[in-house]
Amino acid sequence: MPIPLSYSYRNLLARRLTTFLTALGMALVVFVFAAVLMLSEGLRRTLAATGPMTTWRCSGPGP
Repeated sequence: MPIPLSYSYRNLLARRLTTFLTALGMALVVFVFAAVLMLSEGLRRTLAATGPMTTWRCSGPGP
């Protein structure tokens, strides 16, 4: 016999702090995951725009 949906809803309302902290934790995980993906993509595009790794350029006083 499945648990009625009203029981689950009433349980969420009774435990407001736990529900809020769980939702906040899930949102934080999604935010950090998205931020890491955005940082990774930005670094990839920046490094691709600067040229291949075999290209070296030294700037400074010459011989």
